Amino acid sequence: MKKLFSLLLLLPFFAVAQNSAQSEVDGTPHIEVTGTAEKEIAPDEISIRIVLQETAEKNRTTIKELEEALKAKLKASGIELNKLVLQNANASYEKISRKNKDVINQKEYILKVNSAEQAYKAFAIFDEIQIKDARIVELSHSKIEEYRQEVKLMAVKAAKQKATNMLAAIGESIDKPLVIREMDETYMVYRANMVSNIAPSADYINEGEDFLEIKPIKLQYKVFTRFKIK
Repeated sequence: MKKLFSLLLLLPFFAVAQNSAQSEVDGTPHIEVTGTAEKEIAPDEISIRIVLQETAEKNRTTIKELEEALKAKLKASGIELNKLVLQNANASYEKISRKNKDVINQKEYILKVNSAEQAYKAFAIFDEIQIKDARIVELSHSKIEEYRQEVKLMAVKAAKQKATNMLAAIGESIDKPLVIREMDETYMVYRANMVSNIAPSADYINEGEDFLEIKPIKLQYKVFTRFKIK
């Protein structure tokens, strides 16, 4: 009972403190704006998932033959073989046959290339040697974190410029910032679950008449700001 009575006595004090803080903010002439910035960058890290399969056909191409052809063609095209990494191999007929009754052996690789040009060279090779399952699974950039910070700063500058322009229209000017708060960030680095075979997925490309252009990575950032008015 004593504790309850003490709390009741303190409630008016908290209410007064809260109202005082609110009135201090409300009493300061200020302007609130949202700053938005975005940037598109060409990916220099493109990951391609490749599945080599050996079927049960009589005149089949073996996994070993596919691997040798793939490595030879990649090397000849100028793509370094250390960019081709084995993800898993499965030579168990029983396990594979549950998924595809015609496949008796398969291996999965990830090929990492550094440009759209290299990616299209790779897909041309896949088509040439009849690899039936290959798709882009990730686009990124080696300096993605630096770009993210750059876009954040651009958003803050955009907010400041917006506030400056709005106040200038009524003959006023901004003073120091009172609040800078991070809001939404769109970080479109595409990943996984692609559905196209032997073609860059539609999630990664822009279709043209004679050329498929890999989509750029899009970074977008928003900030909420409150500036004091002079």
